[in-house]
Amino acid sequence: MKLSSKFLAVACAATLVNTSVVFAGESKVVKEVIVEEEARKWWGAALSTGWDSRYIFRGVDIIPGSSLSWTKLNVTVSPWENGTFLVGAWVAFGLTNSSYKEVDIYASYTHTFGNLTLTTGYTFYDIMPGVGSDNLYSNELNVGANYLFDVGFMKITPGVYYFFNIGPAVGGTDGVSPEAGSYLSFRLDTSIPIKKDVISVDPYFAFNLNFRYNQSEDPDSVPGNDGRPFFSGVNNIEFGARIPWRINDTITVSGYVAASFQWYDLIGTAPGLVYGGADVTFAF
Repeated sequence: MKLSSKFLAVACAATLVNTSVVFAGESKVVKEVIVEEEARKWWGAALSTGWDSRYIFRGVDIIPGSSLSWTKLNVTVSPWENGTFLVGAWVAFGLTNSSYKEVDIYASYTHTFGNLTLTTGYTFYDIMPGVGSDNLYSNELNVGANYLFDVGFMKITPGVYYFFNIGPAVGGTDGVSPEAGSYLSFRLDTSIPIKKDVISVDPYFAFNLNFRYNQSEDPDSVPGNDGRPFFSGVNNIEFGARIPWRINDTITVSGYVAASFQWYDLIGTAPGLVYGGADVTFAF
Protein backbone atom coordinates (compact mmCIF):
# COMPACT_ATOMS: atom_id res chain seq x y z
CA MET A 1 0.00 0.00 0.00
CA LYS A 2 2.72 2.41 -0.95
CA LEU A 3 2.63 4.94 -3.55
CA SER A 4 5.35 6.75 -5.06
CA SER A 5 5.80 9.65 -7.79
CA LYS A 6 8.72 10.31 -10.12
CA PHE A 7 9.47 13.51 -11.91
CA LEU A 8 11.46 13.74 -15.18
CA ALA A 9 13.81 16.70 -15.73
CA VAL A 10 14.50 18.70 -18.87
CA ALA A 11 18.07 19.92 -19.48
CA CYS A 12 19.54 22.44 -21.91
CA ALA A 13 22.99 23.98 -22.53
CA ALA A 14 24.04 27.26 -24.11
CA THR A 15 27.32 28.16 -25.85
CA LEU A 16 28.38 31.77 -26.26
CA VAL A 17 30.71 32.51 -29.17
CA ASN A 18 32.38 35.89 -29.64
CA THR A 19 33.29 36.73 -33.23
CA SER A 20 35.27 39.82 -34.30
CA VAL A 21 34.38 41.20 -37.74
CA VAL A 22 36.22 44.11 -39.46
CA PHE A 23 34.24 46.37 -41.86
CA ALA A 24 36.16 49.38 -43.40
CA GLY A 25 38.49 49.66 -40.45
CA GLU A 26 35.63 49.43 -37.93
CA SER A 27 35.71 46.51 -35.50
CA LYS A 28 32.47 45.02 -34.29
CA VAL A 29 31.95 42.23 -31.80
CA VAL A 30 29.13 39.91 -32.71
CA LYS A 31 27.84 37.61 -29.99
CA GLU A 32 26.28 34.48 -31.35
CA VAL A 33 24.34 32.31 -28.96
CA ILE A 34 23.99 28.69 -29.91
CA VAL A 35 21.53 26.71 -27.85
CA GLU A 36 21.57 22.97 -28.01
CA GLU A 37 18.58 21.28 -26.43
CA GLU A 38 19.13 17.75 -25.32
CA ALA A 39 16.44 15.36 -26.36
CA ARG A 40 13.91 15.29 -23.54
CA LYS A 41 13.49 11.85 -22.01
CA TRP A 42 9.75 11.24 -22.18
CA TRP A 43 9.68 7.95 -20.28
CA GLY A 44 11.33 6.31 -17.30
CA ALA A 45 11.22 3.20 -15.15
CA ALA A 46 12.28 2.35 -11.61
CA LEU A 47 12.57 -1.01 -9.88
CA SER A 48 12.78 -0.98 -6.07
CA THR A 49 13.01 -3.65 -3.41
CA GLY A 50 13.08 -3.17 0.33
CA TRP A 51 12.48 -4.34 3.88
CA ASP A 52 10.41 -2.76 6.69
CA SER A 53 10.73 -3.83 10.32
CA ARG A 54 6.95 -3.29 10.67
CA TYR A 55 4.23 -2.84 8.11
CA ILE A 56 2.61 0.43 9.24
CA PHE A 57 -0.10 1.59 6.84
CA ARG A 58 -2.16 4.66 7.73
CA GLY A 59 -1.26 4.28 11.37
CA VAL A 60 -2.22 0.60 11.63
CA ASP A 61 0.22 -2.24 12.33
CA ILE A 62 -1.07 -4.48 9.52
CA ILE A 63 0.77 -7.68 10.53
CA PRO A 64 1.74 -7.27 14.21
CA GLY A 65 5.04 -8.84 15.09
CA SER A 66 6.15 -9.32 11.50
CA SER A 67 8.51 -7.48 9.20
CA LEU A 68 7.81 -7.03 5.50
CA SER A 69 9.65 -7.63 2.24
CA TRP A 70 8.44 -5.80 -0.87
CA THR A 71 9.23 -5.10 -4.51
CA LYS A 72 7.88 -2.22 -6.61
CA LEU A 73 7.98 -1.37 -10.33
CA ASN A 74 7.04 2.08 -11.64
CA VAL A 75 6.85 3.20 -15.26
CA THR A 76 6.42 6.89 -16.11
CA VAL A 77 5.48 8.62 -19.35
CA SER A 78 5.72 12.40 -19.82
CA PRO A 79 3.99 13.41 -23.07
CA TRP A 80 4.59 17.07 -22.23
CA GLU A 81 7.06 18.93 -20.06
CA ASN A 82 4.96 19.48 -16.91
CA GLY A 83 2.83 16.34 -16.90
CA THR A 84 3.66 12.74 -15.98
CA PHE A 85 1.57 9.58 -16.09
CA LEU A 86 2.65 6.75 -13.80
CA VAL A 87 1.60 3.11 -13.64
CA GLY A 88 3.04 0.62 -11.19
CA ALA A 89 2.74 -2.45 -9.03
CA TRP A 90 3.78 -3.21 -5.44
CA VAL A 91 4.13 -6.80 -4.19
CA ALA A 92 4.73 -7.54 -0.49
CA PHE A 93 5.26 -10.61 1.73
CA GLY A 94 5.22 -10.94 5.50
CA LEU A 95 8.46 -12.43 6.77
CA THR A 96 7.68 -13.57 10.31
CA ASN A 97 4.05 -14.06 9.26
CA SER A 98 4.99 -15.71 5.97
CA SER A 99 1.37 -16.32 4.96
CA TYR A 100 0.62 -12.61 4.45
CA LYS A 101 0.74 -11.41 0.84
CA GLU A 102 -0.38 -8.25 -0.90
CA VAL A 103 -0.46 -6.96 -4.48
CA ASP A 104 -1.27 -3.33 -5.28
CA ILE A 105 -1.79 -1.97 -8.78
CA TYR A 106 -1.91 1.79 -9.22
CA ALA A 107 -1.96 4.63 -11.74
CA SER A 108 -1.67 8.38 -11.36
CA TYR A 109 -1.22 11.66 -13.19
CA THR A 110 0.97 14.46 -11.84
CA HIS A 111 1.12 18.03 -13.15
CA THR A 112 3.44 20.81 -12.02
CA PHE A 113 2.80 24.55 -12.10
CA GLY A 114 6.16 25.97 -11.11
CA ASN A 115 6.70 24.83 -7.53
CA LEU A 116 3.11 23.60 -7.14
CA THR A 117 2.46 19.90 -7.79
CA LEU A 118 -1.01 18.36 -8.20
CA THR A 119 -1.64 14.61 -8.36
CA THR A 120 -4.66 12.38 -8.87
CA GLY A 121 -4.73 8.59 -9.01
CA TYR A 122 -6.32 5.19 -8.46
CA THR A 123 -5.14 2.12 -6.51
CA PHE A 124 -6.41 -1.46 -6.45
CA TYR A 125 -5.47 -3.47 -3.35
CA ASP A 126 -5.52 -7.29 -3.28
CA ILE A 127 -4.71 -8.58 0.22
CA MET A 128 -4.18 -12.20 1.23
CA PRO A 129 -4.16 -12.10 5.07
CA GLY A 130 -3.20 -15.74 5.62
CA VAL A 131 -3.78 -19.40 4.88
CA GLY A 132 -7.48 -20.23 4.90
CA SER A 133 -8.56 -16.58 4.79
CA ASP A 134 -10.46 -14.99 1.94
CA ASN A 135 -8.75 -12.27 -0.06
CA LEU A 136 -9.66 -8.67 0.77
CA TYR A 137 -10.01 -6.01 -1.91
CA SER A 138 -10.21 -2.26 -2.17
CA ASN A 139 -10.60 0.28 -4.96
CA GLU A 140 -9.35 3.71 -3.98
CA LEU A 141 -9.20 7.19 -5.48
CA ASN A 142 -6.69 9.76 -4.31
CA VAL A 143 -5.78 13.41 -4.85
CA GLY A 144 -2.89 15.43 -3.51
CA ALA A 145 -1.18 18.79 -3.65
CA ASN A 146 2.16 20.08 -2.41
CA TYR A 147 4.31 23.18 -2.79
CA LEU A 148 8.12 23.32 -2.78
CA PHE A 149 9.98 26.05 -0.90
CA ASP A 150 13.72 26.13 -1.59
CA VAL A 151 15.38 28.12 1.18
CA GLY A 152 18.93 27.38 0.10
CA PHE A 153 20.27 25.07 2.78
CA MET A 154 17.14 22.88 2.66
CA LYS A 155 13.94 22.23 0.75
CA ILE A 156 10.55 22.33 2.51
CA THR A 157 7.45 20.76 0.95
CA PRO A 158 4.10 21.04 2.76
CA GLY A 159 1.35 18.92 1.23
CA VAL A 160 -2.16 17.57 1.72
CA TYR A 161 -3.32 14.14 0.46
CA TYR A 162 -6.81 12.59 0.46
CA PHE A 163 -7.74 8.92 -0.10
CA PHE A 164 -11.32 7.74 -0.76
CA ASN A 165 -12.47 4.09 -0.71
CA ILE A 166 -15.04 3.36 -3.44
CA GLY A 167 -15.56 -0.27 -2.40
CA PRO A 168 -16.25 -3.06 -1.96
CA ALA A 169 -17.74 -2.69 1.49
CA VAL A 170 -16.16 -4.32 4.52
CA GLY A 171 -17.70 -7.57 5.78
CA GLY A 172 -19.49 -10.01 3.53
CA THR A 173 -18.17 -8.39 0.35
CA ASP A 174 -14.51 -8.73 1.42
CA GLY A 175 -13.70 -5.02 1.56
CA VAL A 176 -11.05 -3.58 3.86
CA SER A 177 -13.13 -0.61 5.07
CA PRO A 178 -16.62 0.82 4.60
CA GLU A 179 -17.59 2.28 1.27
CA ALA A 180 -16.92 6.02 1.22
CA GLY A 181 -14.45 5.64 4.09
CA SER A 182 -11.58 8.07 3.63
CA TYR A 183 -8.27 9.25 5.03
CA LEU A 184 -6.73 12.74 5.04
CA SER A 185 -3.05 13.43 5.61
CA PHE A 186 -1.35 16.78 6.21
CA ARG A 187 2.34 16.24 5.62
CA LEU A 188 5.56 18.26 5.82
CA ASP A 189 8.55 16.86 3.94
CA THR A 190 12.02 18.39 4.09
CA SER A 191 15.34 17.61 2.46
CA ILE A 192 18.74 18.72 3.75
CA PRO A 193 21.61 18.04 1.32
CA ILE A 194 24.75 16.57 2.85
CA LYS A 195 26.55 16.20 -0.47
CA LYS A 196 24.77 17.80 -3.43
CA ASP A 197 22.97 15.31 -5.69
CA VAL A 198 24.53 12.40 -3.76
CA ILE A 199 23.26 12.14 -0.19
CA SER A 200 20.72 13.99 1.93
CA VAL A 201 18.73 13.72 5.16
CA ASP A 202 14.96 13.94 4.59
CA PRO A 203 12.91 14.43 7.79
CA TYR A 204 9.10 14.42 7.62
CA PHE A 205 6.06 14.93 9.82
CA ALA A 206 2.42 13.93 9.19
CA PHE A 207 -0.87 14.60 10.97
CA ASN A 208 -3.58 12.19 9.80
CA LEU A 209 -7.37 12.17 10.05
CA ASN A 210 -9.62 9.14 9.70
CA PHE A 211 -13.19 9.27 8.32
CA ARG A 212 -14.66 5.81 8.96
CA TYR A 213 -11.64 4.17 7.32
CA ASN A 214 -9.86 2.54 10.29
CA GLN A 215 -11.30 0.54 13.19
CA SER A 216 -10.92 1.05 16.92
CA GLU A 217 -10.70 -1.91 19.32
CA ASP A 218 -12.48 0.28 21.89
CA PRO A 219 -15.13 2.22 19.92
CA ASP A 220 -16.46 3.86 23.09
CA SER A 221 -13.11 5.61 23.55
CA VAL A 222 -13.73 7.78 20.47
CA PRO A 223 -15.70 10.95 21.32
CA GLY A 224 -19.00 11.11 19.43
CA ASN A 225 -18.50 7.75 17.74
CA ASP A 226 -21.59 6.07 19.30
CA GLY A 227 -19.83 2.73 19.67
CA ARG A 228 -19.23 2.11 15.96
CA PRO A 229 -16.01 0.17 15.20
CA PHE A 230 -15.09 2.36 12.23
CA PHE A 231 -14.66 5.89 13.52
CA SER A 232 -14.01 9.45 12.44
CA GLY A 233 -11.37 11.51 14.21
CA VAL A 234 -7.65 11.95 14.65
CA ASN A 235 -5.97 8.81 13.31
CA ASN A 236 -2.32 9.27 14.27
CA ILE A 237 0.74 11.46 14.02
CA GLU A 238 3.97 10.19 12.54
CA PHE A 239 7.44 11.50 11.96
CA GLY A 240 10.76 10.18 10.83
CA ALA A 241 13.71 10.67 8.52
CA ARG A 242 14.98 8.99 5.38
CA ILE A 243 18.58 9.08 4.14
CA PRO A 244 18.83 8.44 0.38
CA TRP A 245 22.31 7.87 -1.08
CA ARG A 246 22.62 8.14 -4.84
CA ILE A 247 25.47 5.82 -5.77
CA ASN A 248 25.28 6.61 -9.49
CA ASP A 249 22.74 7.59 -12.15
CA THR A 250 21.08 4.19 -11.84
CA ILE A 251 21.34 3.02 -8.21
CA THR A 252 20.04 4.72 -5.06
CA VAL A 253 20.01 3.10 -1.62
CA SER A 254 17.96 4.47 1.29
CA GLY A 255 17.35 3.82 4.96
CA TYR A 256 14.77 5.32 7.28
CA VAL A 257 13.55 5.38 10.87
CA ALA A 258 10.06 6.52 11.90
CA ALA A 259 7.61 6.67 14.80
CA SER A 260 3.80 6.64 14.93
CA PHE A 261 1.51 7.54 17.85
CA GLN A 262 -2.28 7.07 18.14
CA TRP A 263 -4.93 7.56 20.87
CA TYR A 264 -8.03 5.57 19.85
CA ASP A 265 -6.86 1.95 19.99
CA LEU A 266 -6.43 1.32 16.27
CA ILE A 267 -7.03 -2.38 15.75
CA GLY A 268 -3.96 -4.53 16.38
CA THR A 269 -1.76 -1.48 16.96
CA ALA A 270 0.19 -0.31 20.03
CA PRO A 271 -0.24 3.33 21.13
CA GLY A 272 3.34 4.11 20.07
CA LEU A 273 5.54 2.36 17.52
CA VAL A 274 9.09 2.87 16.32
CA TYR A 275 10.15 1.15 13.11
CA GLY A 276 12.54 1.43 10.19
CA GLY A 277 13.68 -0.09 6.95
CA ALA A 278 15.93 0.02 3.93
CA ASP A 279 15.57 -0.24 0.16
CA VAL A 280 17.43 -0.02 -3.12
CA THR A 281 16.14 1.52 -6.37
CA PHE A 282 17.34 0.95 -9.92
CA ALA A 283 16.23 3.80 -12.21
CA PHE A 284 16.29 3.59 -16.00
